[in-house]
Amino acid sequence: MLKLNSIVIKDLKNDILNFKKLLNKCDSIIWRNCNDLEIQINSIIDKLAFNDSNNIKLFLLGTITGLEINKCSNFTIILPKNHSISSLQLYKSDIRIDGKKCNFKKIIVTNEYSKINF
Repeated sequence: MLKLNSIVIKDLKNDILNFKKLLNKCDSIIWRNCNDLEIQINSIIDKLAFNDSNNIKLFLLGTITGLEINKCSNFTIILPKNHSISSLQLYKSDIRIDGKKCNFKKIIVTNEYSKINF
């Protein structure tokens, strides 16, 4: 059985975060009430969750099992070739996904009242 590590980050504003290869496949990060962030993930990790956050630019240079975005606006996901997300869950959010559309064909998307732009 895998032991999952969860980190909760609240009320972070106006910052650039580079996790380099500091995370592992058992890690999850939950972001709450965060604004104006650039986040770079270079590792294979379990899950990222964003709640009530705005103006987020997320560079995914690793593989993410699940990505949850709840009540977020102006959210950009940058997914280069050969990197992936297995599951994307959206609720009342406005997101943009940058990358080739063929990279997104295998993502399982659950969308409730959200707007997705490519």
